[in-house]
Amino acid sequence: MTKTRLIFSLLYDNTNYMLSRNFKLQKVGNLQWVRDNYNLDSILRSIDELIIVNVERENRDFDAFCRNISILLKECFMPVAIGGGINNLECAYKAFDAGAEKLIINTALYENPDFVKQLTKIFGSQAIVASIDYKNQKTPTGEFIQKVYNKNGGNDTGLILSKAFQHIIDLDIGEVYLTCMNKDGTGMGYDIDTIKSASESLPIPIIASGGVGRTDQFSDGIEYGRVNALSTANLFNFMNDGLEEARMQLISEGYQLANWDNTFFRK
Repeated sequence: MTKTRLIFSLLYDNTNYMLSRNFKLQKVGNLQWVRDNYNLDSILRSIDELIIVNVERENRDFDAFCRNISILLKECFMPVAIGGGINNLECAYKAFDAGAEKLIINTALYENPDFVKQLTKIFGSQAIVASIDYKNQKTPTGEFIQKVYNKNGGNDTGLILSKAFQHIIDLDIGEVYLTCMNKDGTGMGYDIDTIKSASESLPIPIIASGGVGRTDQFSDGIEYGRVNALSTANLFNFMNDGLEEARMQLISEGYQLANWDNTFFRK
């Protein structure tokens, strides 16, 4: 049986790490401030994977981003996926040199699909993650639709979610990082109906993202959403030992997560 992966996402903006609510950003602090105030070490020893996304809106400095995460990743002993601004091979290689095992691609999915195909050919499908950001909304006539956005949620791609899924399948990508913009940062739980539908229609693994604020919402993603990878980016709700406690609770409830002895990390 495939084990469930617990993932933490860090959002980077000009040397600072951010909170996001409906894709509106709030500064938390730089790497040292986060480490001093939120027990980053506990977070890192309690997850299966780490995602780091550059969410800079303007004047994105990819080299500075890579230097910053290189420092962070010296203390990480799990797979890491890096995204945000990867739009050419030079950036891709820099991300891998900084410590990435996977690349997260968003805007290029729609604006440069040939580049994405090139990435999968060079690095393999398993190393490429498609980031899909969508918003549940109604048309003026009252019709419910799910529109897909890129460029940090600021641009309407013109695709509805089902069409974006088909587009991803055609690109031969290995995994999908699926974020509901309406749920992002709210602590109201995952968009369960959508992630369940996605898990049933997509032939590749899905990382559920957007909305988690409590441990039971992780279990909802497994039980009702039928996904095997669960992400949160909420430093405040899972500060100190919150993610470690969430992991132990999920295991105690019978969910299949890797179970290791955290005393090893405390020596």
